[in-house]
Formats: sequence, C-alpha cells, structure tokens
Amino acid sequence: MVFVQYRLLITGLALQKTNLDKKVESLLREVKGELHNPGLTTSEIAVLTKPGYIAASPERDTLQARMLRGLRELLREKAEERELGGIDFDFALTAGGGRGFTLKSPDFDTEHSRFSRYFLPLSGAVTEGCKCQIVLRLNVQNIFNYLLRQLQNLLIPSLLFLLILVGCFVWLLHLNNRQRRLAEVKNDFINNLTHELKTPVFSVGLASKMLEEHLKSMPAAKPKEYVRLIRSENEKIKTHIDKVLELASLESGRYIFDKHEVEIEPILREAAQSVTPKLTLSGGEITFDFKTENTVLLLDRSHFHNVVVNLLENAIKYCDKAVPIIEISTEAAGKNFFIKIKDNGKGIPATEQERIFAKFYRVTDGDLHEVKGFGLGLNYVKQVVEKHGGKITVASEIGRGSTFTILMRREGRGARKK
Repeated sequence: MVFVQYRLLITGLALQKTNLDKKVESLLREVKGELHNPGLTTSEIAVLTKPGYIAASPERDTLQARMLRGLRELLREKAEERELGGIDFDFALTAGGGRGFTLKSPDFDTEHSRFSRYFLPLSGAVTEGCKCQIVLRLNVQNIFNYLLRQLQNLLIPSLLFLLILVGCFVWLLHLNNRQRRLAEVKNDFINNLTHELKTPVFSVGLASKMLEEHLKSMPAAKPKEYVRLIRSENEKIKTHIDKVLELASLESGRYIFDKHEVEIEPILREAAQSVTPKLTLSGGEITFDFKTENTVLLLDRSHFHNVVVNLLENAIKYCDKAVPIIEISTEAAGKNFFIKIKDNGKGIPATEQERIFAKFYRVTDGDLHEVKGFGLGLNYVKQVVEKHGGKITVASEIGRGSTFTILMRREGRGARKK
C-alpha cells in the first residue's frame, strides 16, 4: 500500500509537470508574439543587439534596466493569465546563437537544472537589429513547491493515509510484542501449575498405594497418618484449582459479591491469624497499628479476607531477612479509609511496581523465579479491591521492604477515632 501511494504521488507529480510545461511553453509563445511585431520594447531590444552599440555606457545601463522591468512585467502578466502567478522565475535574452547575453535578470543561473529550464527562439522585429537569432530563456526557481501546491488535494489525503498505515503497523508491532509476552507468561503459568499439581498428585498416589498394600499389616496409627496426608494434599490441589477458577469467574464479570456491612479490624486480625503458623517457623511477627476502631465497610467478607491473606503471604514469601516483620495499620481521612500492610522484605524494583498486578506476572531475579507461584495472587487482590470500589497501590525500595496501601470508601456507620 505504501508503494502504491508512492507511485500515485510520482504519477501525480509527472502529470502536473507536463501541465506546467504546456503552460510555460504557451507563455513563451505569447511573449514571442508580443516581441515579433514592432513596438517600443521590441525596438529597444533591437537597439541593444545592434552591432557596434557601446557595450558599457550610462545610456546602455539605463536602457537595460528599463528593458528588465518591461520584460519582467510582460512575463508576469502572461503567467498570471495562465494561473502561474505562484511561480518565481528568472529570464534572459541571448543573441548570436547563445554566444552572449543581451539582457538577463540579476539571478539568472546558466547552470540551472534542465528539469525547470525553458527556452524559445524569437523572430521578427526584435531580431532586425543584429540580424541574428535571439533566444528567450526562462528558469523556474520554485518548481517543486509549485507542483506540491498543485497536488495538495491528493497529497494531504495520501499523507494522512500513509500516517494511518504507519500507525497501524506500529500498533501491530505493539500487539505482536504483547501477544508474545502473554504467550511467555502463559507458558510460565502452565509450567508452574503443572509442577504445583504434580507434587500433591504424586504424594496422593504414593500414599494411596502404600495404604492399599499395607492396610492390614500396619499399626492402627499408620493408616490415619496416610489418610491425613491424602486429605492435606487433596486440599492443596483443590486450592490451586479454586484460585484459577475464582480468578476466571471474576474476569468474566458474572461473579456477584455477597456484600454486607462488616467491621474491618476483626477481618485483619483473622487474616493475620491465618498466616501465623508460617511466621512461627522463622520467628517472625505481625504488629497492628489501628488508628481507627469499629470501622464499618461494605464488603464481601470472604473475598476481602483472602485479599489480606494474599498480601500477608507475599510479605512472608518475599522476605529475605532472617526474621520477617509485618505491620498492619489503618487510618481514615474523611470518607477515605486506608489499610496498609508493610513488610521488611527485599523490596520491588521501581520498573516492576506497575506490572506486579498483571495476571501471571511475577518479579524475577535475572532469568530466575526464586519463589514458587502462579502470578495470580496480586491480580486477584487488585480485581477484588476494584470490584469493591477501592484502589490498591504499592511503595517500595530495594532492600527496605514494601508497603501495600488499600484505599476504600467508608459506608454504613463509619468510624470512630481512638
């Protein structure tokens, strides 16, 4: 398409050049007709070309200046009649077969491009003085500007079309890169999900086989241990599947939240209690700094509990300190209610902070994912918060931890300051 547009413009320029050639040739022929018959201008040109006329004299200079003005006015008048008033031109008269200039405008260039150079031999009264051939030469200076102006009705739509084509090409490249990135994260997600599911499935299979083979010969406590293992691993599989299905349900827009007016502080404490067993292994702790109390928000309690648990689990997983320290705080400003979860982890690079809420995306260390996961947790958090009319942001520095802030609008009974 670009090539077609290019050829169309070239063809248009060629046609306009042909049209200009015809107009200039017509102009020269009419000027030739004006100079063919006897007249003041014709007789003065004949004087200039007469043999033996003094080459340099005040009288000759005056005569040449008058001739330049007269001939320029004649050319300009004929050019305007042919709608050539927008062109700039220089001209000259050469006598004696082109051996010298009888008359020429100050900027006339003898080496001017053939593309915009025109000439026509004169005859009649103007040649009687020298009994020789006199040629009228015309150089068009701004021919390309003139041609482009003539093509503006074609040029502007063509340029717009070319810009649209270029824009579409750039957009296609953007979409291609986006699809490639999505394919990469999709493959990464499938690999992670496969790995996470294979481990409990293998454990369930092994425990079931051992239970089947040794059920009769085992002590009474052993079957119970294997049953607990099967139940535990089965719960892991169920959790992984539920995460994927729950996120798909949220994205479909068909999921309906079961919202009620609930106090937020108990939900935060319950979420903290849920992750306490993981913290005790490393001696970590969760502290609370509630600057509000009995704050009521319109929430789906179950989903919002999961939001806080996800943020707390991330704070534990991505902590590179020996003892994870997490702080949950709340504060209010007017109808805005803020929940902040601060950790002392490794932090998130500034270039990654806007991308961590994307589906399947996980922060990498070089080409490696140091922590297992699907890249769904923070995307789920963002969707749930936004479905509640809220907003989540992150502030982080490498080596100094991260702070996730959830902004919610207070409804119902509001909050009382401590």
